[in-house]
Amino acid sequence: MLAESGRPFDSSAHLFDAKWDGLRSIAFFGPTIHLQARSLRNQTPQFPDLVLALAALPGSGVLDGEIVVIEDAGESPPRASFTKVMERNRQRTEEAARRAAAQAPAGYCAFDLLARDGVSLVGRPLAERRRALDALLPGPRGAIFPNPCLPGAGLRFFSVMREQRMEGMVAKRLSSRYRIGERSGDWLKIKIRPQHSCVVFGTLHAAPGGAVRSLVVGAWGADGAVWLGNVGSGLDEATRARLREEVPALEAPPPPGFHADGDGVIHYLRPLLVARVEYLEVTPGGHLRHPAFIGFEDRDPRTCRPPAAR
Repeated sequence: MLAESGRPFDSSAHLFDAKWDGLRSIAFFGPTIHLQARSLRNQTPQFPDLVLALAALPGSGVLDGEIVVIEDAGESPPRASFTKVMERNRQRTEEAARRAAAQAPAGYCAFDLLARDGVSLVGRPLAERRRALDALLPGPRGAIFPNPCLPGAGLRFFSVMREQRMEGMVAKRLSSRYRIGERSGDWLKIKIRPQHSCVVFGTLHAAPGGAVRSLVVGAWGADGAVWLGNVGSGLDEATRARLREEVPALEAPPPPGFHADGDGVIHYLRPLLVARVEYLEVTPGGHLRHPAFIGFEDRDPRTCRPPAAR
């Protein structure tokens, strides 16, 4: 079941689930252990530690949840690392998967129970499915744990998720059945995305002089200009057209040591424009993951510094 996008709200008709930065996975346990991605790809070989944890569950059933790898188990609050879980997911041999499991153990955060001991629950309301899940997982069972949630108080829960540095929350209608493969307003994903002011060092085009595909953004670090990424999401056609007209008058060589990359042609500009950007996180390489353009700011570009990792 998939979710539409929404904004924080309170509702006695909804349950608010924590949103982790991991890999969505359907987990089958019982006589057969199987982990299945949204793409239907078999994730089982990559996560032998979760196979053992699922084998320890009583009876049989089908869970919906998220595979996560905690960034630092000693950190408070703990934070899931998308980079590390993707590294786990890329292992292609049994030996490599075992080594990766020892170095970065995975957890499975369960937020729905779709079947129990041969009985399908997808037609039952979420409130009933969640009670069944809580009965199966009253607390963590090894690497398997129930997702933190709160009924009704969505605004307070969203605030807690922000304090806990989570990716966001999902609002789920308590009366909703589980709609396999459907995107529905019964589930609303509400993301927490930090914002940052970035210098526009250039524009990325499919061909020289062609339409603007994205902004090449960066900031001023201790050793000069640094590239933070390319931002195309959020740019409307009017902004793209205006930028295309202004590019020839603003073109200039890039600052010393500034290195950007992208699928297309980069026109470097004088660092005069400042763009407000929202993003999911700062990658280990110092780039913005999934950035989106919000608007331009009237701000001195020389004051823009790289964002700190959350």
